[in-house]
Amino acid sequence: MTADPYRRAVRTYEAVIDPLNRKLKQIGLAFCRPAPGAAVLDVGCGTGTQLALYRHAVDGATVSGVEPSPAMLAAARQRLGSAAGLVRAVGNRLPWRDASFDLALVTLVLHELSPETRAATLVEMARVTRSGGRLLVIDFHPGPYTGVQGRLLRAMITGIEILAGREHFTNQCQFIASGGVPAQAAALGLEVERTKVLGQGNVGVYLLAPHRAPGEASR
Repeated sequence: MTADPYRRAVRTYEAVIDPLNRKLKQIGLAFCRPAPGAAVLDVGCGTGTQLALYRHAVDGATVSGVEPSPAMLAAARQRLGSAAGLVRAVGNRLPWRDASFDLALVTLVLHELSPETRAATLVEMARVTRSGGRLLVIDFHPGPYTGVQGRLLRAMITGIEILAGREHFTNQCQFIASGGVPAQAAALGLEVERTKVLGQGNVGVYLLAPHRAPGEASR
C-alpha cells in the first residue's frame, strides 16, 4: 500500500467530517436495519463511527471493517476496542470467505476509486454477502439537482472534491458522468432494490440485492 494520506488529517476528519456524515449514516441504518445478531461489514470504515452505530443499535450484531489507512484504522480501534474485527485492507481484496456477512456497507467511498477498483469492490462485497443479504451503498447521486439549494450543495461538493486532489476529483467526475451507483450496479448484475435520494438530488442511499454472481447473466 502507498503512504497514508490521512496520517496528519485523522484528527480533523474526526472533528469535522465524521459529525457531518453522522446523520447520513443514521439514515442508512433506518433504511436497512439488520436483524438481531447480524454480521455487518463496513468497507472503508474510517474511524469506526458507522460500526459503532450498528454495534449499539442492533442487538447482538457482530461488526467488522476494512480500512487502508493505518491512521484511520488506529482511530477505529481506539473507538471500538475488541468489539470489532478491523483489518487493514482494500475493498477490492476483502480477506473473508464467501457468504460471511448479512449486510455489507460502503459509505462515500466508491466515488473516489478508479472505475476498475470501484467495480471490483462491489464484486467483492457481493461475494462476502450471504444469500438473502444486502449491500447498502451511500454515495453521490448523479442528479438532477433540484432548486437553488441543490445546485449550491453540488457546488460545495465539487469544491471539496477538488481539494481532495486531482486523482480523487477525476474519479468522482467519472463516477457521476457514468451514472453513479445505479449504472455500476446494473453493469455488475446487482439489483437496486430500493433508493432514497437526499440533498436535493446530491446523495443517494441504495439497497442492492446480489441475487446472482456479478457477470453471471452474460455467460
